[in-house]
Amino acid sequence: MDHLSLPYSLRAEIPKLRRKYKYIYLLDLGPLENNDKNAPSYVVIRPLTRREFNFYQADSLIDPLATHDEIVDRCCLWPDDPNESFKDSLAGVYNFIHLGIETISGFAKIESLNDAVGIYRQEAMTLESAITMFICKAFPKYAPSDVDEMSFEDQIKLVSLAEQILGIPINYEEFFNPKKESTKKDKSEKIRESFQEKQAKFAPPVAKGYTTTMPPGVTPQENSRPTYVPSDDSTVVTPNNINSEMEKLNRHLNG
Repeated sequence: MDHLSLPYSLRAEIPKLRRKYKYIYLLDLGPLENNDKNAPSYVVIRPLTRREFNFYQADSLIDPLATHDEIVDRCCLWPDDPNESFKDSLAGVYNFIHLGIETISGFAKIESLNDAVGIYRQEAMTLESAITMFICKAFPKYAPSDVDEMSFEDQIKLVSLAEQILGIPINYEEFFNPKKESTKKDKSEKIRESFQEKQAKFAPPVAKGYTTTMPPGVTPQENSRPTYVPSDDSTVVTPNNINSEMEKLNRHLNG
């Protein structure tokens, strides 16, 4: 859909929410029959964290309905007071929002976990991830989130130092001009598409646009460190050997 068709108050709020929360989703309530014509047609929701999910899972054994309502109140980012906004709406609206939150959170279904693992394992083989891993391994005081906050110059300076400390150079050329992969890469792409299709059925991410598609009827050291000498058959880090080389490095440093 055209994002200009969204309410102005929602369009103005989305950039603010994207700066505050890492993942946000737009949920279209259009397919629902709602007796309250003044209620919003869209809501912005976020997924539960693992800690929140475990907490509410335990609570739901005591009072599932109250727990579902609390999840909606906590994870519905717009409107900021869903209880007030939908006070005159049918009960199914809150249930539908809760179902959307549960779906994008992913913890409830093992297939969601399997799909997501396949996606992020593939992303871990990108150049961006290689730079992050090198910096964090050579300089343990940095976490991946710290690297994300660094400028391009800072990242390149640290990863160049990391190559010398760890004794493993990165073959940038293979990342920029990757060779044609086998069916293994094709399979990972299919996994990604399948996972994204499942998420899009409930709440497509607004970080990459305002598409909202809902199915009708449904009720993201120190220089003293020992030098690692890579094996003869893999002297540089490439997208294909990054995982095995990091495992060898871990055994060397922790052995």
